[in-house]
Amino acid sequence: ICRAHFSVLSKIPSAGTYAPYSRLGWLFPVEFRGSVTIVLPKLHEQLGPLIRISPREVSFYSIEVYDLVHKVGSKFQKDPRVYGEFVQGENPALFSITDPGEHSKRRRMMGQLYNKSKIDKLQELMQLHIARWLEAARRRPSGFDVVPACRALEADIISDFSLGTPIGALDAWMEGKELGMVSKNDEKATWMPPLLTHILWALAHNPKYQEELYHNLSKAGYPSDIASLETVPKLVACVKEGIRWAGAAAAMLPRVVPPGGIDLHGSFIPEGTVLVSSPIWYLRDPGAFPMPEYYDPYRWLTPDGSALSEDQERDRFFIPFSKGPNVCIGRHFSFYELYLSVSQTVQFCRIQRPENGTFSPNLKTTNSMERNWNVVELPARKEWVAACVTEDLNVVLKDRKD
Repeated sequence: ICRAHFSVLSKIPSAGTYAPYSRLGWLFPVEFRGSVTIVLPKLHEQLGPLIRISPREVSFYSIEVYDLVHKVGSKFQKDPRVYGEFVQGENPALFSITDPGEHSKRRRMMGQLYNKSKIDKLQELMQLHIARWLEAARRRPSGFDVVPACRALEADIISDFSLGTPIGALDAWMEGKELGMVSKNDEKATWMPPLLTHILWALAHNPKYQEELYHNLSKAGYPSDIASLETVPKLVACVKEGIRWAGAAAAMLPRVVPPGGIDLHGSFIPEGTVLVSSPIWYLRDPGAFPMPEYYDPYRWLTPDGSALSEDQERDRFFIPFSKGPNVCIGRHFSFYELYLSVSQTVQFCRIQRPENGTFSPNLKTTNSMERNWNVVELPARKEWVAACVTEDLNVVLKDRKD
């Protein structure tokens, strides 16, 4: 009771009546349901940039605070109570390392594998699996659910890259099965499938943009190296909007307030308090991204659609892989994988809606700048470390030669 009512944090609005008393009072139940990163932004709209979500945890929704907490040289360290849960054995993964010095040392070593200048060396590996995936997908004329399909593609690409051989997820998917390790881990996975899944599904409902993208790729000569792919405006816009729309990571990224505490938005936060915020919230900020729940690749393009636009406020909020010293080490890998997967799919196939699809999205048609195209609403999902759709997302791939 003393901690709830007489703590310095008692002046900060609470997420619920029992939030100041225990994590069980509010935080644990919504985390368990996979809705904490969905519910909190709505509460921030009502209660302000700071919300107390447990006796010693404060949620913040402020790009200024996010920049401060996650900047290079930040004194806010990872919460060992949370990141320690990801440690297996004596050698923690890079993500789990809380000591800044040790993290920096390991990151420099691993960074050589994920350096953007070396990503092109993975072109042949990625194209091999993408080609097999496309061949199998085109054999399903009535359509298929892109969630397990993209999960299988990603599993084989990642395992081939990291282990030197694919785990056979594509083979299992082709046979109508699903590898147990892939299926079990999907609900709280941190993989790329939700991104590629959402992009392909959105393109299936936007044939006009899809054809514009196809002609954009054709004009560029159907490139496959990352430098050339990044020069295709409609591809970059398509992928960036997919990453923004679906969100690369929904984790709360807890950080511990350093000695001396800190003043944030008129409130003093004492040392030892855990601050949390999710990168996915800023990707849905209506000020930076109007109609954030809808897939709109044109928001990244100039009015005539011929080039990428410049918008400092929008770009500041685009932090799908976080920022600072803990920015995702595999972001270049993810971008290249998405660029290549989307471009190869659009080059060889038309992505269409199945006639008997099990899920009909909420569509809005806009005549903005005479484009007359559909914007697709984000499908229902749950969010843990990553987002998980709760509906089947079905598409049909038709060979462009047909």
